[in-house]
Amino acid sequence: NTNKFALAGAEAVAVLYVACAILVTIAPEAAVKFFGYLLHAVNLGSVIDTKAMTLGGVVIGLIEVFIYTYVGFYLLAWFYNRSVK
Repeated sequence: NTNKFALAGAEAVAVLYVACAILVTIAPEAAVKFFGYLLHAVNLGSVIDTKAMTLGGVVIGLIEVFIYTYVGFYLLAWFYNRSVK
């Protein structure tokens, strides 16, 4: 089911997003360094202000990431289902 697949993907990414927000709250310097490694050592410290993170910003980001991921996984499942017919 395309909808269930998209929902499962969006839920999984939402959990990762919350974990990321918690990491940034608990250890902001380590989080910036870690995500810099994921971006091939881009210096995120000069771009990201971890002190500017608010609960409202996290909630809005969570909603955004959920919607984007849902749409992305829905399209992935739709294209896959179309290709196997």
